[in-house]
Amino acid sequence: MGAEQSSSSDLLGTPFVPKKQLSVKDVIIVDMLNGPDHSKTLCYCVSDPDLGDNPIIFCSDGFSELVGYTREEVEGRNCRFLQGAKTDPGDIAEIRDAIKENKEACLCLINYKKDGSAFNNQFYLVPLFDAGGQLAYFLGIQVEVETLDDEQQPPKNLGWLHTMCLAE
Repeated sequence: MGAEQSSSSDLLGTPFVPKKQLSVKDVIIVDMLNGPDHSKTLCYCVSDPDLGDNPIIFCSDGFSELVGYTREEVEGRNCRFLQGAKTDPGDIAEIRDAIKENKEACLCLINYKKDGSAFNNQFYLVPLFDAGGQLAYFLGIQVEVETLDDEQQPPKNLGWLHTMCLAE
């Protein structure tokens, strides 16, 4: 029986289980991310703005695979550790402003993996709210793309996330 659970976990990945009650819309987003078709492959992390410095409280298996850090190395840290010499300060300011205003953001920026290699990150920031409309978490979705101006990038709105998750 233990072997069956292990192989099931290998197929599904580790799900994000919110400790705060989310709005219905945001529960749907989390359920899609945790779905069997995506939980192991999607690259995302969740941070908690109620904790000092808005640390990552969860990262997906796909995130760990992309950046090369284990979950233990990532959780408890702010996402700034992915920044490096070629990360544009304007991009950092755009993310900071979106966090300050509890708004979505979509941009392509240069981030860095554990091995020091740079990658082009099509980044989506999504605030997740509780049932009362208060900010609960931030969801950060990362998609590695070929170039910063790649025309094949996902669209610059989050409707693609719903479409992608429901298409399977």
